[in-house]
Amino acid sequence: MTTDKFIPAIEELGSALGAGEKLETALVEIADDYALAPQALRNRAERALGDLAAYAVTRAAADKHERQWATARRLVIGRAAERGETMTIEEADNHIRFWGLEDALNPLPRGFQPTHATFDDE
Repeated sequence: MTTDKFIPAIEELGSALGAGEKLETALVEIADDYALAPQALRNRAERALGDLAAYAVTRAAADKHERQWATARRLVIGRAAERGETMTIEEADNHIRFWGLEDALNPLPRGFQPTHATFDDE
């Protein structure tokens, strides 16, 4: 069975672009690793991923959001543990969706205890 060398090369190129590597440098290095011509890898990657410069920006933004979400999840679960509560990943994700990512990333002041009045609209 023959495997297409382009598939893992394109996946690696996508990861490299998402990590902020320069397009031309990543193309040459990855093409060399998989014994492919850089222009051939570029052509196949553009067919698979679309415009590579736009893909790099989109992928980097998605990776940043994913890292922020994971950080927020750890903070939310950690805060619950400090209160002696247990929280599942799904509950933490629901908390983040309800309160917003920025709220989850900004820790509450030490000693702050929310009360019913904290959440009143009046």
